Amino acid sequence: MLENQEGIQKLKDYLKKKGLKCSEEEIEKIAQNLYELGLFLVRLKVKEHSAQPKPQNTEVFEQIVREPP
Repeated sequence: MLENQEGIQKLKDYLKKKGLKCSEEEIEKIAQNLYELGLFLVRLKVKEHSAQPKPQNTEVFEQIVREPP
């Protein structure tokens, strides 16, 4: 949970540095939403990467035959 708070704090600092004109509560909510969105996208990318089908033996053989040495 400490990592989450650190990430959210970094986002809050970044938003303030960029001049976002909102209340402290709104900046907190925005930072939390951005952090959660980032985590979701990372999980989605990992899931997408691990869900790639493995080539069948015939596909591997065809790739070897087609590619010159």
